[in-house]
Amino acid sequence: MPDFSLKVNGEVAHPLNLTVDDWKTLPRRFVRAKDHDGKESEYEGVELGEILKLAGVKFGEALRGRDLALFLVEAADRYRAVFALPELDHAFTDRVLLLADRRDGNLSHRMKARCIWSCPTKNGRRVGCGR
Repeated sequence: MPDFSLKVNGEVAHPLNLTVDDWKTLPRRFVRAKDHDGKESEYEGVELGEILKLAGVKFGEALRGRDLALFLVEAADRYRAVFALPELDHAFTDRVLLLADRRDGNLSHRMKARCIWSCPTKNGRRVGCGR
């Protein structure tokens, strides 16, 4: 993942600018999901909730009231998708939102990272080349 950086900013306690070296230290997850053509693949990456925890975002019992916020994922090409924090919190759901950098064991030549749902009903909120 050359020239990779991942920024987390806005209303977070600890804004982040993760580099490739930072990325390599984060816990990895695997998710099987279908692409837009219906082909199932195995994606590997970091759970987006784990990245947000590093930025000081509250989860679990602390996720209440005003903290039940929406957040925006924006790609390098300016494509955007909106998520609610409970969609990432395992106290609310078993689904996983993965910021994937590998598909079927290989880095993709078309993207640096991609948001992948573990069980989407539709593929409308996939974001390639996360920004």
